Amino acid sequence: MIYLLLTGIILFLASFIKSITGFGFALVLVPLLNLIFSPKISVPFDIILAGILNIILLIQCYRNIEISKITYLLIGSIIGLPFGAYILSNFDEKLLTIFISLITIILSILLSINKNIIFRENRSTLIGIGFISGGMGSSTGMSGPPIILLGLAQKWDKEKFRSNLIGYFTFINILTILIYMNIGIFTSFIIQLAIIEFPIILLGIFIGNRLKKKVSQKLFHKIALILVISASISKLIINLS
Repeated sequence: MIYLLLTGIILFLASFIKSITGFGFALVLVPLLNLIFSPKISVPFDIILAGILNIILLIQCYRNIEISKITYLLIGSIIGLPFGAYILSNFDEKLLTIFISLITIILSILLSINKNIIFRENRSTLIGIGFISGGMGSSTGMSGPPIILLGLAQKWDKEKFRSNLIGYFTFINILTILIYMNIGIFTSFIIQLAIIEFPIILLGIFIGNRLKKKVSQKLFHKIALILVISASISKLIINLS
């Protein structure tokens, strides 16, 4: 039963960070859960609870969402999600995770070195980033890095950044759950574990919301970059060991 306690601690940390920043749930949850379970358990478990968490947070922040941005991101993600799910079911997940982690680390370091990197945020860019995010989300459980790096590069406002991410991830999680159900990735163990651990999410949201307003724009961006790099490095180390 020790795995229930460890899962609860990890889940609290992930939901606490998510409630403050609008992201980071999978970035924290999946790498740490992979120390306890295989990705075929940790990724679907993340998808179920992240979907519930995002719906709760969406109710609180939907007024700040920039619909035009997330619409194009979602179009790309809808195209990318089936590809990622297919890869998870049929390809070597370790090699895939190593490749994605390396690319994410390189991009994050480049962004931290040159904070003035800004690229054109047009329709094609948003759809392309959405496609990458959707594919990464359904194959590795980490759809966040492409969208987070986009927001950092474009210097999105903190509140809109957080709200856009929550709005985007809510739809992505719902779509991913439907795809997983269709191809039979969810098991009775995963569903039971999600039910048992769900109350921990509410505790994380409650405490995170109390501290959210104390996070400045500058600190918010630092947290975002640190989370992306840390999560990618941890997944890289796990899969190389």
